[in-house]
Amino acid sequence: MTSQKVVFKIRPSAWLTSDREWLKQRKKSWDYISKKLNHVHSIEIDRKQRTYLKNYYLKGIRPRYDLFLNATPIPLIFMLWFHPDQSEKCWQEIIDYIYQMPDIVVYEHYKLSFSIFMECSGNLNRFSPASGFSDGFMEGLEENMLPVLFGKTNERILSISKGWSLDRYSCTGGSHPASWFYSYSFLTSDINKVNRSLFTQYGFAIDLCFSQLNNKWIERFCGKNAPPVPGRKERERSRFYSYINYLASDKQPEGEFRKSYLEKLREKLNKGDIPPLLDELWQKAKKGELTVD
Repeated sequence: MTSQKVVFKIRPSAWLTSDREWLKQRKKSWDYISKKLNHVHSIEIDRKQRTYLKNYYLKGIRPRYDLFLNATPIPLIFMLWFHPDQSEKCWQEIIDYIYQMPDIVVYEHYKLSFSIFMECSGNLNRFSPASGFSDGFMEGLEENMLPVLFGKTNERILSISKGWSLDRYSCTGGSHPASWFYSYSFLTSDINKVNRSLFTQYGFAIDLCFSQLNNKWIERFCGKNAPPVPGRKERERSRFYSYINYLASDKQPEGEFRKSYLEKLREKLNKGDIPPLLDELWQKAKKGELTVD
């Protein structure tokens, strides 16, 4: 039953509950993290579930899942994030543990985790210093979480069992990986209003993004599918050209995390393994010849 609580069996010794100083710091961290939970809207975190999360974070205690009443009392993303041992080995043990559950429960764990991750770690402005969070949503763990949620081989379909699978892209809130390429606002917005752990800045996400880019996406960025409003198509193309020119310039954004991101983008573009239309625009931009006719 969901009312039954047990010590989590994956590395329970990681919770140093007998260490007063450890527990004191853990409680202090929870006070900060719990404020972030107030801004999660993709799932309803009511008082009961907040208690589940707190007990897991502080003591390693979680309720037994109930297939009919509460299949995911603590979604996978929180089981990984809130575990004191955040090593890849520990995370894999937790994932293996989840896969021992019925297929529908595994499906729900991943679906919920995708929704939470995309909403909170994929939003440009939320969880920014201006909103009281200097470390984004997951304190920078986004980079490690990406391969877990998207699969190390970048496969679109997550195969849960012979009869169950999950389309990863359908759970991204309409954010297709190719769309992550066009991120002008991330580079130019007020640094205090930017989510510093926005997941699209990391190498894994950049590789996934470029693997999905094609000419149709570049045409879309250039305004091909713009509404038939006078001047709309030209404005969209002009803005995209400005973005490409920015990437091709020697400009550097404020913030080391954004400089690192820009460096990764430029490296990818210079390798040449990109859609022909993008390569054409990129070469013109590097020569200072990319202008709106």
